[in-house]
Amino acid sequence: TQDLRHRLSALTGTGKSAFDLALTELQVRMKIAALEDDRRPSSALWALASRKYPVQTRRARGLSIEEARRAILERHFRNQLVLTFADIKRLFRWERREIFQTLGELIRRGIVTPEVQLEGIADRTYCLLT
Repeated sequence: TQDLRHRLSALTGTGKSAFDLALTELQVRMKIAALEDDRRPSSALWALASRKYPVQTRRARGLSIEEARRAILERHFRNQLVLTFADIKRLFRWERREIFQTLGELIRRGIVTPEVQLEGIADRTYCLLT
């Protein structure tokens, strides 16, 4: 990663922050994955996500976009337990309609509830039920 960052900077004149932003964007879009669990992204080795996770990639290709969004958001709720609309928007960068459609589906399935208010959080809070 350091070598790639150095070469990109030499070729394009872009700095560290532009490279880090591009790396983050590729991860968010699930295009690349770290080869090892390295907590320092600046020294991690990266691979195409489809090469690191071939079975999962094949399975994911069979899902509709809506099914994929629901599965991703449900998994995130299982990891975080509580989220706000702003949390979801900031992390996944989905459109407002897509977020509410996906939340609605999770609520209909009895996985998430909007009926929770946490002290210190003014926004509507969605909470995992199961």
